[in-house]
Amino acid sequence: MECRTLTCAPTNTAVLQVTKRLVKNVIDSAEYHTYGLGDIVLYGNQKRMKIEDYDDLDKVFLDHRADILAKCFDPKSGWKDTRLALISLLKEPEKLYGLYLKKMNGEDFERNNNNNSAEKSYVNFENEVIKRNAEKGNDSDKIFKDKKSKKDGRQVIFEILKENKNKNRHKGMLHLQKEKKSKQEEEHDGNDRKEKEREVEKVNDNPLTFGEFVKKRFDCFGEWLHFLIVNLCTHLPTSIISLEVVKNMFAAVDSLKSFQRLLHGVANEDLKEAYSRGSHFTNFNVAKVNSLFILESLPSKFPVPCTRDRRLIREFCLKKACLILCTTSGSAKLEIIDRFLHFTTLYVCVC
Repeated sequence: MECRTLTCAPTNTAVLQVTKRLVKNVIDSAEYHTYGLGDIVLYGNQKRMKIEDYDDLDKVFLDHRADILAKCFDPKSGWKDTRLALISLLKEPEKLYGLYLKKMNGEDFERNNNNNSAEKSYVNFENEVIKRNAEKGNDSDKIFKDKKSKKDGRQVIFEILKENKNKNRHKGMLHLQKEKKSKQEEEHDGNDRKEKEREVEKVNDNPLTFGEFVKKRFDCFGEWLHFLIVNLCTHLPTSIISLEVVKNMFAAVDSLKSFQRLLHGVANEDLKEAYSRGSHFTNFNVAKVNSLFILESLPSKFPVPCTRDRRLIREFCLKKACLILCTTSGSAKLEIIDRFLHFTTLYVCVC
């Protein structure tokens, strides 16, 4: 039987102080980066708790966790598709380059029945990731900086969440408005996004060369993969992701980082020869094979909701948490507790 604990305190200040000490102890004793924080959930009102004043508490606060995991669980650009896209880029870059040229020539993959579902899925994924990187400023290099220390890994998460907090301050109601959008509005937004994506792709209306394409896509997909790895390892509970998998994920980042250096060291015009195992590119191909091996050894998916629906993700996080912290009044608002949360321990702090 799983052990779940509900810890309550009378005030937000008391809850925050208890959570702050707990999170610090977990981070300091973690075997790897911030692994293990996914078992802890801080529940409450973000405004009243002033979560933005506590850097580390972002990593366990339910609303922030749901925002981050919504990106990781996205059926269009989540873990499964990102991993497959990088594997495809390493294995068959010429095929992906061909799809890119078709797209640049104006082919609509969603409406063209001649394209198979795998091609459509890849193109949709590519569009999503390009859009996300464009929104973030497209700092492709930052993804492969050294992340060996716990402090470095925590800083990446903090920066990502800090972005979300700034947006929430200025656009408090935007999230609610987006949730209420009709399907027609979403389709219209989707068309607008496609136009922006085409603008990002085109440079003087000239398509990228094969070498330029491979390097840009590798940087783009690699950055997104690292975002997913850092946040899945932080926000997924230990019952969903094992320590061994976490270590392998970060080993994949190190391997891809090494390959990236070699990739950018090859002239664009020589990249086809390098991929075809040219005798002058032994180190390049060894690094490529190593990256492929470790990527293919990682789980293709995790037992998580394949959705961006934050309500479902919040329920998932609460259901899988080992420890939930909130005020005594806040615990009464957890209506879904009656449905699936069976606590073995109730701890009430009267400090």
